[in-house]
This record gives sequence, C-alpha cells and structure tokens, in this order.
Amino acid sequence: MLPIVIYSSGAQSMTNLPGGHIDMAVTALYNAAARLRIVGISAPRRYPGPFAAVPTWKEQGAQVLRSFWRGVTDPRGLSEARIRHWDGVLDRTAATARRKELVARNLWDDNYMGNRDFAASVQRDYVELTQLLGEPGPAK
Repeated sequence: MLPIVIYSSGAQSMTNLPGGHIDMAVTALYNAAARLRIVGISAPRRYPGPFAAVPTWKEQGAQVLRSFWRGVTDPRGLSEARIRHWDGVLDRTAATARRKELVARNLWDDNYMGNRDFAASVQRDYVELTQLLGEPGPAK
C-alpha cells in the first residue's frame, strides 16, 4: 500500500510534489494545470482545449472515477421548508450563465446536485474511501 499524506490544501501538495517530498498528488486539475505534467484525470471524459491529450484513468486501465466536489452546509435541525427554499436558491444559481462561465474557466466539473442527491453522493464516497483507505483517524 502506498503511504498517503493528506494536506489541508492543494497548494501544499503542489509545493511538495515538485520539491521531491512526495512522488505523486491527487488534486483538482486547476491546481496542477500551470505547474505540472498531468498523467491522468479521474473524470468520466477528457477535458477540452489544452487538456484534450490527457487521458482519463479509465482509458489507462484504472477503474478510477472521481469528481471534485464542494458542498454547502446548513445548521443541524433546519426545517424541511428552509431546506426546500435553499435547494431552490441553489438550483437557480447553478443554472445561471455566470456560474456556467466560472465552471468552464476554472476547469470545474459541472455536477451540481440538490440536497438529497448530494447527501447520498457524499455517503457513497465515504463508504468507498473507507474501503480503500480504512477508517479515518486523527489528523497528524
């Protein structure tokens, strides 16, 4: 098994990789794009433009499909009415031209999910990563 180092930011791994402190890094494409040679992406398809030549991991025989996600959290105990309200606000925001432009410019995956789908996705990620890496422990 490979030793795994967890950093608090992509910037730390992007400093340690070219410095020779680690051999490889898993990070968002926009972190590595200007600094490093990218050997594979975990997206379901290749990215357009300057990254069109970078193969997916699946194309290289590795069954790796991982999307970089961000979430919006709320206080525990938020009412169903408030959850529906904020789901609506975020649904409308996700559909704006401005957000779509930001997604394209920043090389983000456009995989917006509402509250229930996102919660289910995070739970699937937790189960999968726990199987791969073991139970999470205290930060070192």
